[in-house]
Amino acid sequence: MPFKYRTKKLAYRDHYLTNVKAKKQNAQQKIQVASSVSMLDVRLLFTRAEHCIRKASSKLQSLHIGLSDKVNTCLGKLPTDNTPDEAQITAALGGVRTHTSASEPYFS
Repeated sequence: MPFKYRTKKLAYRDHYLTNVKAKKQNAQQKIQVASSVSMLDVRLLFTRAEHCIRKASSKLQSLHIGLSDKVNTCLGKLPTDNTPDEAQITAALGGVRTHTSASEPYFS
């Protein structure tokens, strides 16, 4: 039984990848026709754009993980039995507080 499921899953994946590839080629052809740029240049631009997207996605994921860890650490330092006051918040955030002209404190 698992063999049939795996076969269906692989067939669906192949079908999906074929559709994605066809849509990408269609978009490349439209750009090539509309702009009188060679197909090689259009493919190079698409490849460069895909590389930039992968790199930016990786950077975004890395920053999100770091921010999530920092927030979890700070939340772990705050008391759960009552509402924390400004001194407790400052202590939980490592004592770093940026003063601004606004009445609310800004923590970085």
